[in-house]
Amino acid sequence: MGRADSKASNVTALVSHCKDAIEMLRFEAENVGGDALIDVSCTSGTFNASANGTVITFKNREEALKVLKDIKAVLK
Repeated sequence: MGRADSKASNVTALVSHCKDAIEMLRFEAENVGGDALIDVSCTSGTFNASANGTVITFKNREEALKVLKDIKAVLK
């Protein structure tokens, strides 16, 4: 489908900013009908983070999920 980006900001330095940015990225991918994200990366600062990745869709979602489970892919 294409590239996606997200940014997370927080006033405290004690939280995982990358976790928030990646969760926002997943939410946006789901909103546009994506099945998965690949090539995900995150850059974290003291009070913010930026995440990006590529949103993909499967031609046959059930078959793709079966294959991914068979190869022990990380599914979150």
